[in-house]
Amino acid sequence: VDTLTHVIIMSLPLLLALLCVVSVCAGSPLLYALPGVDHEHAVALLGQGVDIRGSYGQSEIFTLALFANQSSLPKSTHVLIGELATDHEVLILEEVKDSAVLMSQCSKILDGMFCRQDACVFVVSPGMHGSLGGCLTPEVNLVTMPPRAISPPRAFAPPQQQGSSVRSIPIPDLLPLVSLQTLSENLITLTNFHTRQSQSTQAVQAAGFLQGEFSKFGWNATQIPFRTGFSSNVIAEIKGNVDPSKIIIVGAHYDSRAANVNSPTDRAPGANDDGSGTAVLLELARIFGTQPSARLPVTLQLAAFSGEEQGLIGSTAYANSLKDRGANVIAMIQADMVAMNPTSDLRISLVTRATTPELTAAIDAVIRKYLPQVVVGRSTACCSDQQPFFNNGFPAAFLLESASDPDYHKVTDVINRPNYSVELIRATAQIAIASVATLATE
Repeated sequence: VDTLTHVIIMSLPLLLALLCVVSVCAGSPLLYALPGVDHEHAVALLGQGVDIRGSYGQSEIFTLALFANQSSLPKSTHVLIGELATDHEVLILEEVKDSAVLMSQCSKILDGMFCRQDACVFVVSPGMHGSLGGCLTPEVNLVTMPPRAISPPRAFAPPQQQGSSVRSIPIPDLLPLVSLQTLSENLITLTNFHTRQSQSTQAVQAAGFLQGEFSKFGWNATQIPFRTGFSSNVIAEIKGNVDPSKIIIVGAHYDSRAANVNSPTDRAPGANDDGSGTAVLLELARIFGTQPSARLPVTLQLAAFSGEEQGLIGSTAYANSLKDRGANVIAMIQADMVAMNPTSDLRISLVTRATTPELTAAIDAVIRKYLPQVVVGRSTACCSDQQPFFNNGFPAAFLLESASDPDYHKVTDVINRPNYSVELIRATAQIAIASVATLATE
């Protein structure tokens, strides 16, 4: 989805109308709607942790599992955000016993429905909300809730290093070191895992592979669990030699998914999503870890996240932990899906949604200075692991391919296919290296 046309919410008058036909009864399923959330707030909320994500036509809908402090709200509160035409409504139904039966009962009323475990999302046509009471059995309890406050974005400014101990990094000498062969070898290893779905045994094995590769190049690499049953985030770090309290993070997600996001057994090679970004991390690990001239004055972290496909779960946990301990993250750069390139020239997009404009502009300037052969564009695409960092007030940017991927979330997301470009992945790694070195020293 490249544009967010509107955030679809149930207005208060419609909620009252629905209450007239749907009884409120204790112990029954909960039907949630959210009035009064503006566009900017809704977009920002996406990074708080997507619980259910599904497609409707050319649009996508998200629900967010939030944990409210208000005693009047359920312990597990949901906020619904939809990317739909303005004349549709979206609702969540919890505690669903049999989604197939529910669909058969409501198919004539609903334009669309998708479910996860015991919760379902409804897409309701104009004027049909009042008919829901006739198909929902048992009757439901309609609950409304306020939006959750999020941290305002922090203004971005490149670190100002003091003193002669800070030397410049020879960026033009580092960029040719990015190897097509090494990238290709790592992509083959990543896609040889039958799946890297976050809850699969192969994802655990992939985490071990990444930790081993980071450690091999001298990084302090650790696996950080964030949820039972999920493979861990893998965080690699090299401390800065002048001001180690300042942190630059380059991120990607190593988990993959098939059409069924919850299947730990379906084949999911994820060569582009996000094997491409993960390969970028491995190449940065090799170059920053082995080149003495690439030693940075600030701390650099490479973050390979899990749980992205289930709703930015791993990155949300890690970004929240950094915020909680007061970490000074001066920049977070995400690389997610950077392999599709159907044109003769190399094209990359800088995402403008849930990112910091000043950091995005700084990376744009780096590309134009050091990689003028790369065509730089903008995208409003959603969603990736930079969002929880942005929502926690950290400057964030997102590198993304300019072309859409026809094999997105399919078993055919492999390396050997039309328009899959290891050259674009190499250019993305070069952009990341030049951006990190520039942000760390200028």
